[in-house]
Amino acid sequence: MNQFLDNALQKKYRILELLNNSADYYATQDKILEELDISLGTLKRSIKLIEEDFRVFECEDKIQLTYNDNNKTYYLNIVEDFSLQFVLLFYLKESIRFKLIEGMFSDTLGDMSEVADQFYLTYSSLRRELLYLKKELTKYGLTIDTKKRIKIQGNELHIRLFYTVLHLDSYGGQSWPFPYIHQHEINHICTLFPSEIYNPAVASKKILLSIFTANSLVRAKNGHVIDPATINVPLFDSQHESYQQSVDELSLIFKKMLPLVNEDQRLIEIRTLLSCVLAFGSYPGISRASNFFYLNKELQEQNFLNSVIYLMNQLENYAISPITNDEYSNIFNKLCLTHYRVLLFGNKSFVNLPVWVDPNDDLLTYNRQRTALFTQALEQEFTRPIMSRFADYKSYLLFEYHNILMHTLDWDKHKPNIHVLFLSKYSGNKLENMVTSSFKALYNFDSTYELTSQVDLIISDMILSPQTLSTIGATQPTIYVQPTVSVSDYRVIAKKLSELTWKKMKQTKHL
Repeated sequence: MNQFLDNALQKKYRILELLNNSADYYATQDKILEELDISLGTLKRSIKLIEEDFRVFECEDKIQLTYNDNNKTYYLNIVEDFSLQFVLLFYLKESIRFKLIEGMFSDTLGDMSEVADQFYLTYSSLRRELLYLKKELTKYGLTIDTKKRIKIQGNELHIRLFYTVLHLDSYGGQSWPFPYIHQHEINHICTLFPSEIYNPAVASKKILLSIFTANSLVRAKNGHVIDPATINVPLFDSQHESYQQSVDELSLIFKKMLPLVNEDQRLIEIRTLLSCVLAFGSYPGISRASNFFYLNKELQEQNFLNSVIYLMNQLENYAISPITNDEYSNIFNKLCLTHYRVLLFGNKSFVNLPVWVDPNDDLLTYNRQRTALFTQALEQEFTRPIMSRFADYKSYLLFEYHNILMHTLDWDKHKPNIHVLFLSKYSGNKLENMVTSSFKALYNFDSTYELTSQVDLIISDMILSPQTLSTIGATQPTIYVQPTVSVSDYRVIAKKLSELTWKKMKQTKHL
């Protein structure tokens, strides 16, 4: 979340980020100036300041900037056990904006005058910074109250999730951001979550859960408790034996850590925490949906399972091969968790959070095409009334559906077969190997050396005239590639394979 860096720190970090994200960690001087829209003087001054920062942060043996005057190119050298995220954390700790955001979380800020003095700012400078932060927080459905003390305002559950992502994105597992709560206490609490919904033996999401738990306790201790009326779905409960044992053990701990919170409210805090643990799933080793989704009367009244069952029925209709019982159970569980997560937090602004943002890179694009036969089909279902309550989360849910299907189904069974003819100037085998090594795992296609009516696609590294194509009897789509297949060639091939996969699926299932 580098938007919470001060302007000067943002300028330096953007230079490092550009180099870090460039191929082989280098970029020409002109490229940096153009992409960041800065002057040459600003760049040179920033580079000197960055190098000084490395010395101050005592990481100059881990990361260095070098400049080649001959080709006017900057290089970023990072050892393998170091990351630019360490530098981001260094900068965040220096940032006034980040300190203000953290102060709002912990209720340690005074009024405008006191905070201006605390951070050696003029009153107008502080107002300017708060206006900037208020604009950023609006993206997440939150705001800032400055009437008395400076504090964050909004739905309490939304505040806790926002700060969890902020702390996770900035501190990660490098340092513990809570001075008054010991990490080992939080780790112990996380071992007490019900075994029905969480497996403490696995590492998955441990840091996320520990930070969220600590955030919840800090906020509740400061008097910012959960109001169940602001949550649109019932809080987690269960008849499973592990649930009551968990609640009893957590109640003893929460009584010590939240002495000023009454017993009823402590139970609400515990149930809210467990609801979020459930919503943050799935977890390895937990493959079946909690009985909570089946037996809770409020969920039944809300017809919670209807959308999940409907999607499962559609998946079975779309599947080229039968979905196994284990696959069905696993997907059903993950759909329940995903839908519950969306309804529990109930804030469409959270699609802007890094943990929810839909990445868009080439690798992910290729992977998406692997699941095109299901995810594109499911996209159609958002026009149905049964999915109307999720319309605002369509983009996020499609991304989550993609992940669920990607990691659950045996894709060799569910990909329609595509027949590809390779034509090459020199070696059809070489061209075939270059393509199949990249796409064989993503698509179910067979290479052929004979042009028949079964061929779906021709890939050629030599140009062919319409007359030549007619002579050999080719009416299929033809893709031309370079003798050494380029990245752009791969993109064109991937797009066409995706289109053919989807077309064949539609023909098979009459979509």
